[in-house]
Amino acid sequence: MDDSRKLDRDDLQRQVVDGDVQAVVELGLLAAESGDLGTAREWYLKAAEFGESRAMVSLGGLAEESGDLDTAREWWLKAAKLGDEDAITRLNEP
Repeated sequence: MDDSRKLDRDDLQRQVVDGDVQAVVELGLLAAESGDLGTAREWYLKAAEFGESRAMVSLGGLAEESGDLDTAREWWLKAAKLGDEDAITRLNEP
């Protein structure tokens, strides 16, 4: 990991300690980008517990990638109920 990514992650972790749910989602995105899908899932689950629809959409995406379309749809439905446009789009895809 390059130094700027490490600084980003360190800053995000400090923000998480301060209660920033968006930082939790961003840590999930960083983990997913680096290929650590297990850690990404953990961060997304934490954010989803706080009603963060972006995390729910991402959890749906992880489920879809693993072939679990029922779980993907469940996550997208939860996010769509919160008004998330990405989730609504995914639910309307064939």
